[in-house]
Amino acid sequence: MPVNKHSPDESASHTPDTGGSDHTSGAGHTTEARSGSDSPGGDPSTPHKGDSPLGAGGSHDLPGTGDLDSLRHTGDDALGHESVRHDSENSPLPGNSEARPDGARYVEEPAPEDAQAARFYDEVRANPNALDINAISSNTGINTQVLDRVRSHFFLTKHLVTQGPGATRLAYFTPRGDLAEIWQAAGQRSLSPEETIKFERYIAHEYMESHLIEAGVPYLRDEPHLWEHFQNPDESGYYRAWPREPSDAGAHELAASENRGGLNHLRSMGFDVPNVELAPNLSNIDEVVAALFQELQSKGIDLK
Repeated sequence: MPVNKHSPDESASHTPDTGGSDHTSGAGHTTEARSGSDSPGGDPSTPHKGDSPLGAGGSHDLPGTGDLDSLRHTGDDALGHESVRHDSENSPLPGNSEARPDGARYVEEPAPEDAQAARFYDEVRANPNALDINAISSNTGINTQVLDRVRSHFFLTKHLVTQGPGATRLAYFTPRGDLAEIWQAAGQRSLSPEETIKFERYIAHEYMESHLIEAGVPYLRDEPHLWEHFQNPDESGYYRAWPREPSDAGAHELAASENRGGLNHLRSMGFDVPNVELAPNLSNIDEVVAALFQELQSKGIDLK
């Protein structure tokens, strides 16, 4: 599982908190996150992404990517999953979790404490209407189209999640208990002020990330200089280095910070921060996305 240990503010796949501490772990979008969950938020000195598993999206993602050498060979890995020889150009690795009831796999095996969340994610895939978008919109004030897009991006779509130089997995974001709980709460009642901050920051991150990926920006870039190898007695793998140049940033890192909110972290990657700020209830989020895209294009980032 990749760890972004140089994230200045960030932003994960995919667990954020209102205090700005970082959760890292994959795809999406940190306190230690596991690769495969989506959520960002960070501190230049702490591991990054996933705010939970990288690939958890959200950002809920890690100590590292694990032994990627083993991922490149045929055989059985420690979880009993079939490992495949990795062709970085044509054949991403499959999800590293046990197969779920519908045969789906997550980027990483959900942590034991996220077992109930994994069942919730399974239920949403089986029946997307288990998340009542109209009720959630009524309780949060967030537009139904924004919520519907995030539901599709976060729960219903497989993502290519980079876990090291030349190593990617195609799978669903790794479940995070905090996000399963807040989706369920938003469908049942009005959220507390603290919950509102968390939910709006999370939705803003995933919404922007979905547009960036749709525009051709990879979840994370796999260039070797963005990954730092580590090895200790228990494991080896890669840390994700926080991008310092515009061309090094992936969608997960460019999207609004799930931990701190907004786009101030863009400065650390060589971008100017758009003048428009997110409004309450994310009522102007499309305007903010347009401003972000304009800034990316001004720095030479090609978008579809």
